[in-house]
Amino acid sequence: MFRRPATEFAGLGGLLLRRAMAWLSERGWNEVGLAVTAGNPAQQLYERLGFTITGTKMTLELP
Repeated sequence: MFRRPATEFAGLGGLLLRRAMAWLSERGWNEVGLAVTAGNPAQQLYERLGFTITGTKMTLELP
């Protein structure tokens, strides 16, 4: 999921994520994961929602 960074969309990402989590929970899912770029300020939201870092990954883009 990506939301446009403009201020008029502030809070929309969190709302969509909470709704998606509720929808999944209602259907019996007990775990969901995220892939987050290091330094992404949205990581604070994810942590407030209960997500924890379980691993890291590094990628090298070759020229």
